[in-house]
Formats: sequence, structure tokens, C-alpha cells
Amino acid sequence: MEDFNLETLVNPCIIERLGELYDKDPTYKKLIMEESAIFEELSEELPDEQADKLERYFEAANATSARKEILTYIQGMKDMFAWFKALSKN
Repeated sequence: MEDFNLETLVNPCIIERLGELYDKDPTYKKLIMEESAIFEELSEELPDEQADKLERYFEAANATSARKEILTYIQGMKDMFAWFKALSKN
């Protein structure tokens, strides 16, 4: 059972479900717009080299955040399965 990789199995579903959730959330949409506006403003004000570094940082931070979301989602599923297993023993 150790070879079982829950993330590989559910990752496409996670991405789709979270994407749908984000699309429906007005607060998330507002925050993304604010984030993008600030990023664009900074990018325009900085020299090219610094703007490139800022863009790489922004991409890395977003990738880190996305990975954290997936790890959290997977851990929640594992915790739920463990909880159900514990309940079924009673």
C-alpha cells in the first residue's frame, strides 16, 4: 500500500475543483486583481533587470503557494481517511 500515491490519483480533480471554487469566489477575484495591479505598477516603475527579478519572484511565490494548497488538500484527504478508518473500528 506504500506505493499508492494519492496525489497522482487526485491531482487533476484537485486542480479542477479548486479552479471552479476560485472562479466563483468574489473575494478571491478581487484580491487577484489587486495583486496583479500592484505587480504591474511595480514592473513598470523598475528598471528591466529588477522587473525581471520581480517577475521571477512573483512566479516562484505563486508556484510555492499552489504547491502548498495541493499539499494541504492532500493532507486533509489523508486525515479524513484516517478519521473514517478510526470511526469504523468502533
